Amino acid sequence: MIKLRTAPLALLVLAGMFGGIGISAAFGLWKTENTKQPAKIREGDFAGMPSPSDIRGSYTWDEVSKAFGLPVDRLLSAFGSSSGSDKVNSLEGRYAGKLPAGTEIGTDSVRLFVSLYTGLPHEPESDTILPDAAFPILRAEGRAERTAIEAAAARAPSAPAAPAAAKPSSGGAAQAPAAAEAAAKPEPAAAQPKAEAPAASAAAPAEHAPTPGAITGKTSFGDLESWGYDMAKVEALLGGRGPEAQAIKDYCAAKGLSFSELKAKLQELAPR
Repeated sequence: MIKLRTAPLALLVLAGMFGGIGISAAFGLWKTENTKQPAKIREGDFAGMPSPSDIRGSYTWDEVSKAFGLPVDRLLSAFGSSSGSDKVNSLEGRYAGKLPAGTEIGTDSVRLFVSLYTGLPHEPESDTILPDAAFPILRAEGRAERTAIEAAAARAPSAPAAPAAAKPSSGGAAQAPAAAEAAAKPEPAAAQPKAEAPAASAAAPAEHAPTPGAITGKTSFGDLESWGYDMAKVEALLGGRGPEAQAIKDYCAAKGLSFSELKAKLQELAPR
């Protein structure tokens, strides 16, 4: 029977451990830092490129910038952030209660911006919009089709100004004169805006009317219950439950949760 003394055995263990680390480091398998890298696109013309659809709310602006080769100052300007170390999911709390019903600026908005800036594919959610400040940057530097950029601009918070800004192709600098010119023209024909206003206000309720099962930024806990959701499963997913009138998005912002990521999971709980 072979007997090993304590000291030689300890040396063998240490040698094996550090030897394994050395081999792993030599082959690039040993990592001491947590690096955030979006999944690669698997097929098509962009195969092997990072996917904007895999941007998470826990990413910082610096991490998004590094992953997609996109200048961090463009991201900060587009979304009104001041530090590259801020997390993407901070947008949800910042814009909570400040947007038209049925719209959201959150993590999926960052995915859409990166897609339009880089030309990489991403299919945004139906209620995703971008801040107004994003469009001068996208019009000047975006690699996506111009029609895709203008389609996103048409849904921005100040969408009425978008047609005037869409004229020039040289970028955001030429938009101000066009917008001022468009604003000045309707003044002589004062009757025309009055005729259009009732039609726009009449259409608004239908456009933003809650659709059963369609979760948006205005969907409340009461809505989920009235649609037949299993509220026990909802509470388990969200870690609690707010008042019936409270919007799910506001609840998530108060709890530091990512509404964009939880919305898809809530949709999976929808009664069939």
